[in-house]
Amino acid sequence: MDNQIENNPQQIALQEPTQTAVFMANQNSSQTDTETFAIAFFLVYFYPIGIILMWLRMKNWPLWGKIFLSLPGFLVILGVIAILLSSFIIHSKSRP
Repeated sequence: MDNQIENNPQQIALQEPTQTAVFMANQNSSQTDTETFAIAFFLVYFYPIGIILMWLRMKNWPLWGKIFLSLPGFLVILGVIAILLSSFIIHSKSRP
């Protein structure tokens, strides 16, 4: 049984992480942290851009969190549409 594990390099690679694999994992973690920080920055200072980046890049964020962060922007857009429609309706009724 031990000969099978020793002779199969794929199993050995899976059992013992190499320094390169550890370095790549740390680099990916660092890149993800930087990306998360950048998207949080855009969400605070440039909300529309942050929302777009969040939906496109943050695949590991939970859906409920994305919806929760997107809801204020959606409500503002609905409010603007409602104001414009009511203004148009009031203006069209006041014409002789």
